[in-house]
Amino acid sequence: KRDNRNAPRKSGAPLAVMFTDIEMSTSLWAEHPGAMADALQLHHNEIRSLIKKHMCYEVKTIGDAFMVVSDSPVRLLRLAMGL
Repeated sequence: KRDNRNAPRKSGAPLAVMFTDIEMSTSLWAEHPGAMADALQLHHNEIRSLIKKHMCYEVKTIGDAFMVVSDSPVRLLRLAMGL
């Protein structure tokens, strides 16, 4: 279940949006499927930990890509710098 506590709530208020993606992940999956499964789990855990730490909100995850928002560009930037 998704944690909605940090979801922006003010209608019409500006949002900062961040998208992540693992570069060349398709070829990495083809060459190292076992290692990528473990790496993807670590990747997801790390990003979700940073999302929580910086009080941002995970909108969507598809494969290795995340969409994250915050009503604070500074918090989102700190999350990105933590990656």
